[in-house]
Amino acid sequence: MNNEELRSVKVLRNTAWAMIGYVLYALLGFVSRSVFITKLGQEIAGVSTLFGSILSLLSMAELGFGSAISIHLYKPVAEGDNQKIAALLGLYKKACRVIAVAIFLLALGLLPFIPYFVKSTQQISNLRWYFFLYTIQTVCSYSYAYKGVLLTVSQQGYIKSNITNFFLLTCSIVQICVLYWTGSFSLYLVTYILSTLLTNIFVSSAVNRKFPALNSLAGTPLEPEEKRNIFSFIRASAIDRVAVAVKSATDNMIVSGFISVLVTGIVGNYTMIINTVRTLVNFFFTSASDATGNLAASANKDVQYRTLLDMEFLALWLYGFISVGMLCTITPFVCNIWIRSDSAALPFSTLLLLILNFYLIGICWPAFSFFYAKGLLRKVPYMNILNVALNLVISLGLVSSLGVNGVYIGTVLSYLCSNFFLVHYMVLRHHFEGKIGPFLRLFLKYVVVTILAGVLCVWGCSCIPGESVIARILLCTVAYNGVFLLCSWGSREFSSISQLVAAILKQVTSKN
Repeated sequence: MNNEELRSVKVLRNTAWAMIGYVLYALLGFVSRSVFITKLGQEIAGVSTLFGSILSLLSMAELGFGSAISIHLYKPVAEGDNQKIAALLGLYKKACRVIAVAIFLLALGLLPFIPYFVKSTQQISNLRWYFFLYTIQTVCSYSYAYKGVLLTVSQQGYIKSNITNFFLLTCSIVQICVLYWTGSFSLYLVTYILSTLLTNIFVSSAVNRKFPALNSLAGTPLEPEEKRNIFSFIRASAIDRVAVAVKSATDNMIVSGFISVLVTGIVGNYTMIINTVRTLVNFFFTSASDATGNLAASANKDVQYRTLLDMEFLALWLYGFISVGMLCTITPFVCNIWIRSDSAALPFSTLLLLILNFYLIGICWPAFSFFYAKGLLRKVPYMNILNVALNLVISLGLVSSLGVNGVYIGTVLSYLCSNFFLVHYMVLRHHFEGKIGPFLRLFLKYVVVTILAGVLCVWGCSCIPGESVIARILLCTVAYNGVFLLCSWGSREFSSISQLVAAILKQVTSKN
């Protein structure tokens, strides 16, 4: 087996283990969330969602240090340069300590004001204590974390995935038992803290066993030039990462502070499903994005452009189908199968906005692949800052009159007016030299097809008695894909994707 085949095997193994573990954890997560709401109530679920958002915002102190170290580790790992590896890990270790202290101090500064972030019709006690426990968990996540990056870089990420998934699954089971027998939110969080610590300790031990030579090189200093390169990378990505962190936390904080923490919890149920689906889809699209970098560097522009059209066609079909399916099935699933309460339902208009945001981000993926592969972010470095600013202005402006819908209208409009428009403009105008027509025609055609198929599916599902989730899934699968297939049959993009799928299936069957 040559190096390329060996690398492919490692990638497939790492992806497979990560995906299997994530699916198991996600399934158990739904059970845990159900027990959580049953024992502690929807408002505490909203508090949990809010505190998670705040701590993710504080975690922007990391500023991409892990990514910078990873990039600089690839070469010394490939060359077996243990001294350089030890020096880079030593720098990352110091950075993790600084980051953990920074997060802890920032959280302590917020602690007196935590009750003001939570709008509730009833008195919720111990808010500061719960936030403190969340802070401890976040700080603990940086203990020994610096070693785990070495497993990923050396393409042994499945080891880290297996350890992480084992403790996540164990933690979920213990948390379910704790909630069921004690109903204690504090013990629930302490279990989470212990799981985080044990995960990092076991990952660290695995690295020590895999790379024993590094133990004797601990404390090796890094060359000044290497340090400058790392911090230069961090400065280049810091603005982007800060903006993304702020955007992800903004919506929950506005909903909790201006409307109700109860609504935050209800929205959290829906976003948990949407984010789970997004992560599963990303297992496929992330691998495809990696291939785009090689294509953008080696193929001519015509081949690249046809590939962009094929990728966009596939994204419009797949994300359209998933979006319509979730639009028709999430509320019946939440109210009749998972939470089993009509009070856990979001208005259809709010769900539509959440799904629309998911859809827009998904169909932007092909353009984003070329955008990052060609380094076009350097031409619009403040793109995500614009996204955040627009989101804050629109959401805060509409929340008083439109409530929760105003917040998510802000989310959708800010993304459309910033990332969505700029990424497509930069790729088509600067990389493909203004070749907009074919892309725009394909894009508009299949957006219209998605809308027509979506209206058909929503109407059809409204005629199904009893809100059966399985019946809705079957109807959406047949109706949506039937309409899309009918409208795309014979197109160049359909033929191209069909040939690719046939080639993959032939390769798989021939190996078996």
